[in-house]
Amino acid sequence: MVHLTNISKQHGSQILFKKASLQILTGARIGLVGANGTGKSTFLILDEPTNHLDIQSREILLAALKKFTGTLVLVSHDRHFLRCLVNRVFEIDQGKMTPYEGDYEYYLSKTGRDHRAI
Repeated sequence: MVHLTNISKQHGSQILFKKASLQILTGARIGLVGANGTGKSTFLILDEPTNHLDIQSREILLAALKKFTGTLVLVSHDRHFLRCLVNRVFEIDQGKMTPYEGDYEYYLSKTGRDHRAI
């Protein structure tokens, strides 16, 4: 389950929502809907997007994601993708979520983790 309280999202000067709360139960399938222009396309959530891609497809996806200007949440073991795309890392470990205010290399340096073990 994911429970979010008092969250807000703004894209440029456009306020998408303020002080929203939501709960997502295990196994839920969520659709994000709204009229054109409401900002729903500023979100992109990808869970292990490269698992079944060949090298050429992976590079095409990477190039497209680099051009994406919205919010990207990337769940991945693909260290190359993480290095190329993220500017913040959230680590989930033993029931806690810890933010690292830097890119993937910053996260590795702060945690002392071996990148091959991630």
